[in-house]
Amino acid sequence: MSGNNWFKNNWLTRIWNERQERIAEEKRLRAHFSEQYEAINAAITECDPEAIEQAIANTEQLDKFIENYYSIFLKNALGKDNVETFKTVLALNASASVNYTFVSSSSGHDPDMVYSSRQEKPLLIVAIQTQKENIATYLAKHPDIDLSAVSSDYSFLISEGQKKESTTYSEKASAEAAKHGLSDVASILLTREANALKQQALQMSTKLSVK
Repeated sequence: MSGNNWFKNNWLTRIWNERQERIAEEKRLRAHFSEQYEAINAAITECDPEAIEQAIANTEQLDKFIENYYSIFLKNALGKDNVETFKTVLALNASASVNYTFVSSSSGHDPDMVYSSRQEKPLLIVAIQTQKENIATYLAKHPDIDLSAVSSDYSFLISEGQKKESTTYSEKASAEAAKHGLSDVASILLTREANALKQQALQMSTKLSVK
């Protein structure tokens, strides 16, 4: 075999081996993620914060894992309505807060139009609308909660070459709570909203008096 052919074959073999190793590693990581996903969901179902933290500690490439599954874990924790479990899951994402917003989108088309929509729902609104009273109460009392939190829907419709946009907002969190029968949560939010308005009025009055 000539030197050139040997070099070429050796290079192709190396590329092939590297590709196979990469495929094997990706497969192993998917299996690992799947195993950890099941373990964490089981811990959430059992309302076991310690088991959640232990499973997380044993998870490889944690940032990627959290990016893939965080919203699912958070929805599952909301469903259990256990505050300690919820707080543990919320803390899995360092960039998340009590004002985390679930975002979903969809799109489609037919011969005459193309459409897409985007929906945003803050944690507080989801907890209220699914009547998870313990978590809704915790969030309503939290000092960092956004009292103006509302659900929002953005719809884009393109028909005959023209783009139309519509945006709809639900009522404030206090009204949502009252509508869904969470009277204690509604009362907490109404009191906080009233206090916030008083504080704003006081600040405005102070600014005017200084002038």
